[in-house]
Amino acid sequence: MSSPISLPYHRCDRTRETQIILRNEQEWSTSDECYCKGKAFLGDALKDRADLAGLLARERNGDGLADKMDSLNGFFSTILDLDDSVFLAVDRVRSIPLFYSIADRKMLVSDDDSDP
Repeated sequence: MSSPISLPYHRCDRTRETQIILRNEQEWSTSDECYCKGKAFLGDALKDRADLAGLLARERNGDGLADKMDSLNGFFSTILDLDDSVFLAVDRVRSIPLFYSIADRKMLVSDDDSDP
């Protein structure tokens, strides 16, 4: 793994097999193929990782994801496994980094930059 997410969010087309490896799985919450870690404010409301996973999973169509990510303020990472793409997002300072690698038509996403 050598590519960190360099922008607050990144969308990869679903033209390849995707494998998600979370080293500290107990620190992540999952809702409908949305994985979240951390906390963030949405307006004045503090959302924990379970709230974030549910909130972002409801944006499955992908149209509102970027706007929703821009409205969050906190420390978080999220992976949303959509039908046609994989949406990866981190907070503005990348406090909880995500890494990805694409090789041999496979995409590997992880919260750890060491070899799987």
